[in-house]
Amino acid sequence: MTDKKIVVDVVCPKGGLRGGVEDVIRAWTKNINPEIFDLRIMHMTPGIAYLEGYKKAYFLKEEKDVVDPNYCASGYNLFLEQLGPADICVATNNPVMSHVCDYVRKYRNLDMKVFSWIHTEAKRYEERGNGGIREMLYADRHLTLNAETKRQLIEADPNAIVYDIGNPIIHELPVFEDEKTDERKLVFVGRLSIEKRLDLILEAMYKAKSKWSLDIVGEGDITEEVKGWIKLMKLEKRVRLLGWMDNPLYALKGATAVVAASDYEGFMVSGAEALAMGKTLISTPTEGVKAYLKDGENGYFFDFDDANSLALILDGIASGQKKIPASDICQKSVERYLPENYFSNLEKIFIDAYNS
Repeated sequence: MTDKKIVVDVVCPKGGLRGGVEDVIRAWTKNINPEIFDLRIMHMTPGIAYLEGYKKAYFLKEEKDVVDPNYCASGYNLFLEQLGPADICVATNNPVMSHVCDYVRKYRNLDMKVFSWIHTEAKRYEERGNGGIREMLYADRHLTLNAETKRQLIEADPNAIVYDIGNPIIHELPVFEDEKTDERKLVFVGRLSIEKRLDLILEAMYKAKSKWSLDIVGEGDITEEVKGWIKLMKLEKRVRLLGWMDNPLYALKGATAVVAASDYEGFMVSGAEALAMGKTLISTPTEGVKAYLKDGENGYFFDFDDANSLALILDGIASGQKKIPASDICQKSVERYLPENYFSNLEKIFIDAYNS
C-alpha cells in the first residue's frame, strides 16, 4: 500500500439511465472506502443523474445512439488529460471497452491496470457488434457476474485472472413485523422489457389449475403490451401493476415467492435480494441466476419459453407437493452478496491489483 489514494476509473460507453447496471455503479460510489480509493465515474454520453450528485461523476455532452470505440477512446483520453491518470480502469459495460481502455493506456504510456466488467452474457454484446470474449482479453483482470463468463474467459486464456464476484445486494432489506404469507402470491421485480418474458409468467398463471395473484414492480417500454396480455387472459383481478418503487422489496410483504422468466441475465440482483429476505425464487435457469439458485434448495427452476413448466411448479406449491424452502436457507445462499461482504472482497481485489 501507499499513502496516496488508489485512483479507480469506471469507464462507461454511454450515459446512465435507471436500471440494474446503474444501481450497482451507484452502490460502488456509496460503499467503496473513500479513505483508500479515489473513485471516478466517466460516461461518454450525457447521463449522470442516477448518481445523485456524486462529485466525481463526469460525462461528455455529445449524444451517441451506438457505442463508437474510437469516440470512447478519444473521450477517455480527454478525461485523463484533464483529470490526471488512474491506477485502475474498470471497463464497463460492453466488452469492447476493455480494448478501448487498453488502447488509451498504451497511447498515454500509463502503468494502469484494466479490469473488464460486463453485465450480461458476452454473446449478447457480440450480437450487437459491441465485442465479446476476445475484446475482454485486452484487460489484465476480469470481474464477472457468473461462472459461465469466468469459464469462457479461462477457456480463451488459461492464464486469465478472473474474479467471479457477482453483484451486491443494493436495497435496504425491510423487516416485516407479524408478516403473514399469502400462500399464492407472486411478485415480479424488474424492467418491463421483452426479454423479461412477462408474457410467459402471465400465461403460466392462466394455465395453472391453482389461482395465484401477481404484483409487478417496475416500468419499461412494454408496459402497454403487458396491460394487453393481462386483459387478454382475463387476469385483471389477480394482477397489479405497481410501477417504479425506490425500494421494490417492500412489495414482497406477504409474498410466497419472487418469479422471473428472463431469456438471459448477467446477474439478477432482485432475485438475490428476495433470497436475502428469506423469500423463495422461481426462475428460468439464466447464468446470472444459477450463480446462487439451487433447484429444490432455495427455489425452483423452470424451462425457458415454457409456461407449462412454470404452471406445474405453481400447482405443485399450491398442492404441497413442492415445499417452500426455509427462510434461513434462502438467506444463507446469498450471504456473499451482502454489501459488507461484497465490497470487502472488491476492495481486496483492487488493492491486490494495485500492489502487483
